[in-house]
Amino acid sequence: MKNKYFIFTAMGVALFACATVNNLFATETPVPTNTPLPTNTPMPTATLTPEPSATPEPETVTLGERQSVPGDYFSFQLPVGFDAQLDGAKMLGRDSGSTFFLSIFLDETDNDKTSETILLEFLAGFEENQTMQDLELGPSFETSLDGLEATGVDLQGTFSDEPMQGQAVAGWVNDELFLLAFAIAFDDQEPGDRWQETGKSIFTSILDSIDINIDAINSVSGETSGVGDGCAISVDDSYGYTEENPIRVGGDAFDGPPRARAFFDNLLGPNGESVSYERSGSFGFGDTILDGYVVTIAGGQTVTLYVDQYTYTDPEAPVGFTCIAAFPFTAP
Repeated sequence: MKNKYFIFTAMGVALFACATVNNLFATETPVPTNTPLPTNTPMPTATLTPEPSATPEPETVTLGERQSVPGDYFSFQLPVGFDAQLDGAKMLGRDSGSTFFLSIFLDETDNDKTSETILLEFLAGFEENQTMQDLELGPSFETSLDGLEATGVDLQGTFSDEPMQGQAVAGWVNDELFLLAFAIAFDDQEPGDRWQETGKSIFTSILDSIDINIDAINSVSGETSGVGDGCAISVDDSYGYTEENPIRVGGDAFDGPPRARAFFDNLLGPNGESVSYERSGSFGFGDTILDGYVVTIAGGQTVTLYVDQYTYTDPEAPVGFTCIAAFPFTAP
């Protein structure tokens, strides 16, 4: 409509200019002759003025019943027709057409990190395992999660080779634990179409519905998600240490990386020592893809453990490790 209106206006200007030029070059008035009888002057024809197209109204998002994660650490509402998987202090949701995905989870990290740093590290994890490519981030912005200060960032790129656009938001809920919400919409036409038309308003409605239970969270601070008291410890020397017997956390490309991080965040050394870890890369093995992690026990040894994000068995602490609490995830 804008282009058509521009052409319409330009034509009007051109016609006006032609009329002006004809007047400028008018010849002298001729000697009067017999005055002809007046003819009927045609009535001017009405010209339709193009009306601007109406700006589409934002899609109304109808939310379903409120749901809570185990332990009641936070609750939320998803749009009617969405599916949710609850996994410890985390949820994974999607629409019926699998074009919109989101995750909301509670986790812990060093309390000297800003919420923006938490977001960048979270998104970097997707780039490291090559499930997210060509990632472009917009400027960070201040927002809130259930009244708590938070930071958000818009993003676009490809996820498992599919064009997508989305947003991530994170904020501290106490001195040890943060809440992070992440959503992406896959595009089937122009990049950003689905997110701009429906995805962004859906995610905003979900964020506005989040209710954080500070009392429940404070009661389990220092235990990642506070699920249970202790964890199973493997008696198999090969568990986690060999490609043939990896730690099977499940979750696939989307939810696998945070599940792996939750696993290692829950590990301790044999005498309760702190543990640090770093992902070393992905590689094909048989009919799956494994991720290697270099794990270091404070003041002790460094080992490599292998993780399978595409199959699941109940997690255990490998031989030589203990844990903070029960592992904060179940079968996806």
